[in-house]
Amino acid sequence: MLDLRTLKHLEQAIKAAQKGDRKTALGEVRQFEEKFAQEGKFANPTEWLEMMGVVAKIYQMVGEWELAALKFEDLCDFAEKHHPHSTEIAGDYYSLSKAREKLGDFQGALNAMEKSTLHLKASGQWTRYQTSYDERISMLQKLISK
Repeated sequence: MLDLRTLKHLEQAIKAAQKGDRKTALGEVRQFEEKFAQEGKFANPTEWLEMMGVVAKIYQMVGEWELAALKFEDLCDFAEKHHPHSTEIAGDYYSLSKAREKLGDFQGALNAMEKSTLHLKASGQWTRYQTSYDERISMLQKLISK
């Protein structure tokens, strides 16, 4: 169980990111990460995934694409071990793809989309997302071939 003061840093980071206060959001999320590094070892896999997912999204919200990509990569690797073939991991790979695209890493973005596709198919959700995924994959392939 995480200390409430530790969670307060995450809450403040979310609020700051939503308000566009990048400096405060980054300061609070970094304080959370420092404390979570100590306390997080006692978290179960689901709690760990939830906390790190929020951290990755905060970095995404404030435009820290490299940090967002690194966090989403960690999240996906961890989820592959603890919650394979879930719809949530498909969403994490999708977010990783968006971060990689923002960094100009179109091949990395395409690779993440392909992994997301595999997870959607395994979870039975593919038909729901197929059209938008096909469009995004096609767009990334065009960017790579330029």
